Amino acid sequence: MAICKLGAYHDVCSANANMIDVFRTIETEKDIHIHFPCVRKIAIEAPPETQFTVNDVDIIMPSTGIFELGFGLIDIYNLVFATDTEANIVYMF
Repeated sequence: MAICKLGAYHDVCSANANMIDVFRTIETEKDIHIHFPCVRKIAIEAPPETQFTVNDVDIIMPSTGIFELGFGLIDIYNLVFATDTEANIVYMF
């Protein structure tokens, strides 16, 4: 059984940056021996109608300002915001 780890990010997500790469860099700086191939679960809080992509699929943040994908539904390799966006993101890898 694989052991997962939890990470969190609360800051501005730069437009067109793959946030999964940002998370990977953050986690690797904490522990150089970390294995981080992808994100397995994610929850995002951002302004309603924020435009972003997950694995190149276009998504518009719902009016609640919350988007979540359950553990193991998909492996997330890219998360890209269309504009600079203040977000609170919790991820499991």
